Amino acid sequence: MKTTKYILTLVLAFWSAMGNLYAVDKSYYNSIDGKSGSTLREALTTLTYTKHTTDVGYNWTFDGIDIVNGEVLDIYSTCTWTAAQQGKNYSDICEGYNREHLVPQSVFDERTPQRSDRHHLFLADGKVNQIRSSYPFGETDATNGFSGLSNANKALGQFGVAASGYTGNVYEPDDEYKGDVARAVLYMVIRYATSDVCKTYGGSANAYPVTTWSNAMFSSSLNTNYGLSDKAKTVFLAWHRADPVSPKEVARNNGVEAKQGNRNPFIDLPDLVEYLWGNHAGETVNLSGLTIATGGGSVPTPYELTLNRHGVTQTLTCTGTYTLPTASTEENACDGWEFKGWTTSSDYNNTTAPTYTTSVSSAATLYAVYGNTSSSAPIRKALGKATSISVGDQVVFVCEDASKEMTSISTTGTKYGIGTAYTTTPAGTFAFDVVAGYSTGTVAFKNGSNYLYWTSGNSLNVNGTLSNNTSWKVTIDNSGNATIKNASDNSRQIVWNSGSPRFATYSSPSIGSSYYAIQLYKNSSGGGGGSTTTYKTSPDCGTLRTITLSNSGVVTGGDFMANVSSAYPGATITLTDDPDPGYEFGSWTVTKQGGGTVTVTNNQFTMPDANVTVSATFNALTRYNIRFFNNGSQIGSTQSVYVGGTPNIPADPEGCDGYTFVGWYTASLATNNTTSHTWVTDFTVSAAQDYYAVFAHTKGGGGSGPVTETYGFETVD
Repeated sequence: MKTTKYILTLVLAFWSAMGNLYAVDKSYYNSIDGKSGSTLREALTTLTYTKHTTDVGYNWTFDGIDIVNGEVLDIYSTCTWTAAQQGKNYSDICEGYNREHLVPQSVFDERTPQRSDRHHLFLADGKVNQIRSSYPFGETDATNGFSGLSNANKALGQFGVAASGYTGNVYEPDDEYKGDVARAVLYMVIRYATSDVCKTYGGSANAYPVTTWSNAMFSSSLNTNYGLSDKAKTVFLAWHRADPVSPKEVARNNGVEAKQGNRNPFIDLPDLVEYLWGNHAGETVNLSGLTIATGGGSVPTPYELTLNRHGVTQTLTCTGTYTLPTASTEENACDGWEFKGWTTSSDYNNTTAPTYTTSVSSAATLYAVYGNTSSSAPIRKALGKATSISVGDQVVFVCEDASKEMTSISTTGTKYGIGTAYTTTPAGTFAFDVVAGYSTGTVAFKNGSNYLYWTSGNSLNVNGTLSNNTSWKVTIDNSGNATIKNASDNSRQIVWNSGSPRFATYSSPSIGSSYYAIQLYKNSSGGGGGSTTTYKTSPDCGTLRTITLSNSGVVTGGDFMANVSSAYPGATITLTDDPDPGYEFGSWTVTKQGGGTVTVTNNQFTMPDANVTVSATFNALTRYNIRFFNNGSQIGSTQSVYVGGTPNIPADPEGCDGYTFVGWYTASLATNNTTSHTWVTDFTVSAAQDYYAVFAHTKGGGGSGPVTETYGFETVD
């Protein structure tokens, strides 16, 4: 296999920066000093169990572990990910990343804490993860394991028939990650050695220790390599030796400890692998003679960066210098408010832009700044006794009787025009250009890209679509009082409501009681007065609404998430589903607080002006029974495996004298069968199937020399 220089360069870019060494003190491992053999294994099991104080949960909290500086470290591809690109469209490589269990979760029945243990749970390309399935890790000579995929050249590692050791298919990681994979699986063998420690420390009892893991990488007895099969021992020892501990592996170990409490001892003290499975197996550990691994370099102490986007916070674990997101990747706050940059001020509000922060190298809290540009011009009461206004004019809505001018549209509840008091002359900062209306004889009032419009009730709002609802019939009397009626309902007229102070649209209002007439003040230069940009960290986007995941996002058949936990009305929310093995995604339901649902299209919905709860369903895939036989007896229990999945393939059985296991076949073979067969390498399930262990027997034969005769061992006496 090749060594991918790209990965080495990428990882060092993340982890090589100025900083102090952050590695565990050797005293952490005092309990293993003087131990050997099974007592050493027991001491390591006790240590990794008692330090495992927190079950992180099966979620996407990988920040500081596999997400550094906001980017994802992927062990299966060279694809470039951001943290938000969890995906389920895995028809090709580089379409989404997922969580990879190096020890297939089916072997421990998807139980926690095994399932959520971050030491063997990595982020990886979803398609490569899917292809690896539950096949063991091993060496292969295959070169086309990802053929047919358009991004096959971006896969790391290879998939195909085992070159030696195992029978059937294996997945071979890239050289840069072989040691990482080996040490992670070895940790799992030690951490979950016995039933009593298959839980977090102090948690409820669980089951499925390593001796029950039905996969060719493991054995059914702790007396055999402490739960490893002979083939896995050979493979992992070679990988551990060839790919030493690196700085990013030490940093990952630190990150996992911060989340769940325990460490991987084979990263801290790589020589322990030799004391359990290698050249020093059975020898007594002298802790003072062992060296804590640093990966040959300095591992910088990480720091936390908090980014606040108008009330929505995100915390990143960073190292070195982190370049802040720019307008090319940041979304606008809401209509009219564009992202401009980052500031240290939590409540910036000015018409002068702040000095923006573009990068950080230490802990900080930064706030997104948004800009809103509005027309501003000197205005005057120019209509007087005029009887009309013209396209091209620029006008401001005023109520002289109340000394109010319209300065904005409300952002919560029923929308209306907000009135601000003026003394002598309105300021005119919220002006509308007069443009041609949707229908003949009407005009529309346009501010930026939005039109003043009415839809129902007494509302008055802005909208980006020209229609009868955004068109108005205007007449002005000799006193300059304007009658402005909506083109879709001629009874609806804009007035000032003195009882509930606001500019709004009422049905046939009686002017002179609670409703006051309005006037249009016109810009004498027809809108040529320039513009003003207001910069805010708290833009006028309405009320921040919450997004709650039903049952914390974990239901029967899978888990799900939203890209944010809170958002302002109008924001686009992206949902991600992650079915468990044997399930497929069913449907979304987004329910508004107070009643009603929100439509979800292509895993996205528009945030309403209400708190919402997101629910998901998953449907079970069809399952078939898969059995393995050896010498007429079934190996283990019948496995119920879903379509497209793979069964847990038993470790290669041993034959009696003169018989050598050669593979699995889909039918029993009679004795003295010398017909050539192709043994099964692809165990992908499409129907119920029995597999039979097949053995080769070499015996003397006539003048032609030895003849290899292949038998179905179950038929041999």
